[in-house]
Amino acid sequence: MVHALFTILQIQRYVNDTINEEIGVSGFHKESTGEDGKGIAYWYDGDSTISHRLYKEITKVEFVKMKGKGRLTQPTNSYQWETLATNLEEFKQIFVAREEAWANVSALELD
Repeated sequence: MVHALFTILQIQRYVNDTINEEIGVSGFHKESTGEDGKGIAYWYDGDSTISHRLYKEITKVEFVKMKGKGRLTQPTNSYQWETLATNLEEFKQIFVAREEAWANVSALELD
């Protein structure tokens, strides 16, 4: 618990320092690093202060039928975030898994 509080204080200090350095809130804006075509976007964030992280954002779009004749369906979006990697070993595991998946796809295409 103490470690979690210390981490929160470090993050708060980092945010405050960044805003005070006139970088402003726009310094925290991130762009996704890519998508896989299945509604999943990948995000990378990190530096030597906060470490390095890889996230996965899953977006689901569902259409809810509205009551009444001639009503259009109203889409609803839901978002789910997962942390994929927070250290070098986890990044390596993701890389190895990705390489193995590509090797399997290539083998299927050759058959």
